[in-house]
Amino acid sequence: MIVAAVIVTRNRPESLAVALAAVLRQTRRPDLTLVVDNSDGPEVNAAVRVRFQSERGVRFAMARRNLGGTGGFAAGIALGLTYGADCIWLLDDDAYAEADALAALLATYRRLSESVEVGFVCSHVLWTDGSPCVMNIPKPAADWLRFYSPGQPVVAVQSCTFVSVLIPSHVIRAIGLPAPEFFIWYDDNEYTERITHRFVGLCEPTSRVVHALARNEGAAFERVQEENLWKFRYGVRNEIAVRRRHGGFGAALTASVRLLREFRSVPRLRHRVLLLRALWQGWRFRYVPPAADAQSLAALLEEAFGPLRRVQDVSLETEAG
Repeated sequence: MIVAAVIVTRNRPESLAVALAAVLRQTRRPDLTLVVDNSDGPEVNAAVRVRFQSERGVRFAMARRNLGGTGGFAAGIALGLTYGADCIWLLDDDAYAEADALAALLATYRRLSESVEVGFVCSHVLWTDGSPCVMNIPKPAADWLRFYSPGQPVVAVQSCTFVSVLIPSHVIRAIGLPAPEFFIWYDDNEYTERITHRFVGLCEPTSRVVHALARNEGAAFERVQEENLWKFRYGVRNEIAVRRRHGGFGAALTASVRLLREFRSVPRLRHRVLLLRALWQGWRFRYVPPAADAQSLAALLEEAFGPLRRVQDVSLETEAG
């Protein structure tokens, strides 16, 4: 089984180096580690490239422009499929995986895929102090105890984030790729919910990853400031668009009412107005998830990285199992 790890990064060489080192220390190391670089220029991660360029299976892909987190993951998944990966392991560039994180994900996938159609297996994401990372708590499924036992405490989930999630390639080919139009925020919720409409989502708590955020908090509107407003605007727009697509008018209206209440905690009036505009944009925003057929993958890769020659002469040293 060929496993490709995909890390999306932008202008954070220090955390990228730690994340990469953690991936390469895995007891079951990925056969291929793809770094999608959204940075302002190749010089940002030059030292990281030099440090890891001799490592087996590590490849950097410099984006032609900033694709955002969503576009970066879509392009990284497409690249992994092009290399023939059987599973794609998605990671943030500030997510530091414990040594057996991937092995635990793969073990759960193999064990449960014998009886159910597994769509993804995600990790238990911790903050730097060992507490659960608030931003990355998966949404439990209605039957979340379906696969649970004291010796194997796996739980069923409806959605999760891209901080650490293993997705089989046949699932990606069935449902397509993340929609690059999202750019950032709520893209992972949409994508994993899209998966669980047809497959089973799982969380393996023995697979642990530390997410090195500055603060352990969710997307709290009282913390909206000028420097992070753009993220909240994407998040609001994307959530409304997703709720309308997946749940219809009623679901989008319910989400809108909730967000309007939460906007009251935004400190500055100007920021509230811009978030209201983002909410309205969400009602009109339409996204088209790319398919995962050969033609669509080739088009996406050329858009992301420029003309790419399909790699046919790479011999990956796959690990047993």
